[in-house]
Amino acid sequence: MLSAGGAAHAEIGLGVYPPTLQIQASAPASIQTPVTLTNTGATPLVVSLSFRPFRPSAAGDGSVVYQYDTTISPLNPTLSERISLRSFGERIQELTLSPGEQHELVLDIALPARELEGDYYFSIVCTVQQLISDTTTGSAIQTAVGLPVLLSVGQKGEASGTIETMRTPLFLLGGPLPVTLRVANGSNFFITPTGTVTIRNLFGATVATLPIRESAILSGSSRYMSDTDRGEQMTPPQIVWNEPFLFGVYATTATIQLTSDGPTLTATRYSIALPVWFLIAAVAIAALVTLVIVRIHWHMGR
Repeated sequence: MLSAGGAAHAEIGLGVYPPTLQIQASAPASIQTPVTLTNTGATPLVVSLSFRPFRPSAAGDGSVVYQYDTTISPLNPTLSERISLRSFGERIQELTLSPGEQHELVLDIALPARELEGDYYFSIVCTVQQLISDTTTGSAIQTAVGLPVLLSVGQKGEASGTIETMRTPLFLLGGPLPVTLRVANGSNFFITPTGTVTIRNLFGATVATLPIRESAILSGSSRYMSDTDRGEQMTPPQIVWNEPFLFGVYATTATIQLTSDGPTLTATRYSIALPVWFLIAAVAIAALVTLVIVRIHWHMGR
């Protein structure tokens, strides 16, 4: 979603669907994938369309860094010439959307028989101009939104990866229980791992099973995993067991399947939850026992 929050005029917005494109292809191939743009605001939008390659951010939060070179792949420079957006069969680089208008484009990719195999990551960049009739403040407001495209060409080999980081608090005074989980992709193609985080109490009983949200991890990068939209927005993203009352020892196990064909990764961490009331009671009991012992020794010494 795109909006101009600082504008003094009516709210503008551009809806782009789907939010991400994941394409697996074997050459030769002719790929046509629909992309829908919607003007969700109350004023007309002029949308300029372009392509921009990116790489994953080192932050591991799913954000990307756009490349200055607009060539999608320096190792395969002609690929950019064979990728286009089309409207009614014609190449298009700009369109105007009326308020509430929805327009379907087609992402067209032509892969010849000897296409270089590998992963290609780029965004469809929609640069938006809001048309404004207010002569006092100007004639247009410009902003942009990107639709990530993950294109994988050729047969994928066996996936590889590791659980790079897994952390839970060693001591807790109460819930919730956060889990920081970062998975590294050692494959030469992007993966979308699935899995769960299982939490067991001191007696081995399962008290919670949290499904891990499916998130793409690009080749040679790592990413923090989450379980909900809220967890995705944390810094870094986390998986959270929202249980307010915790007491005792908990074992948290992450089980990650990198692809449907494996491999499966596991890791376990332990946490001890001691609520404030328990600590106060323990201190009070210890003080009482100490006082009793001192009094007994005092009486015995008389």
